[in-house]
Amino acid sequence: MFYVGIIDVVCLFVNGLATGIFMINGYVFCSSPVLLQSSGSLGLGLWIAACDVGMILGINRCFEMYNTHVACSLFDDRKVYLWLMIPTFHGFCAWLFSKPVFFNSFFMSWFFNPHIGYYPDDELVTLIQVFCICTFTTIAAGVYVYEQFFPVSNIFILIGSYAWICAHGFPSVIYVTMNRTVRKQFLRLLQRKTPAIYSSNVQPSQTTNNKVSNKA
Repeated sequence: MFYVGIIDVVCLFVNGLATGIFMINGYVFCSSPVLLQSSGSLGLGLWIAACDVGMILGINRCFEMYNTHVACSLFDDRKVYLWLMIPTFHGFCAWLFSKPVFFNSFFMSWFFNPHIGYYPDDELVTLIQVFCICTFTTIAAGVYVYEQFFPVSNIFILIGSYAWICAHGFPSVIYVTMNRTVRKQFLRLLQRKTPAIYSSNVQPSQTTNNKVSNKA
């Protein structure tokens, strides 16, 4: 319980005190990137450690109700310090290596996307693009592997063939329709004016006509 109290008190400085200060001053990511990233990383690490401690505490209470002797053998004396190493290590790794959360005063909360609210969020569109492309690739690969070892119908074979074609031909359609950068470049390419082709219509001069007439 003492360990839980330490985590709760330290975390209150992030989700309580720091959040209030950031909100009053209207902080977004560009206001102070280092401060927001440091606070978000610390808050995320403490949150994960608190969740782990909560699960360990729940396991301890379950064993206490089930069999006190088993609970004592697992959590008695210094063994509890071994259990507390799990949330400590997990929270420490999350603090240093996980993607932090960032405070955004537009929505008065912490988000993984630092530009939410004032920069377009294309993560969902990107996810749909990747899902569509990988779907055809997965179907084609699965069908071709399956038909090497098991008898299949002609429809099943056609599905694999068309999926293979779509796996290489459909990405361009997805990029043009769903990727704004590619779509702009594609439309710009179509709007380029083709160079004008002028026909050569050269008329012989009067001097040339006179020379031809004299020779005749």
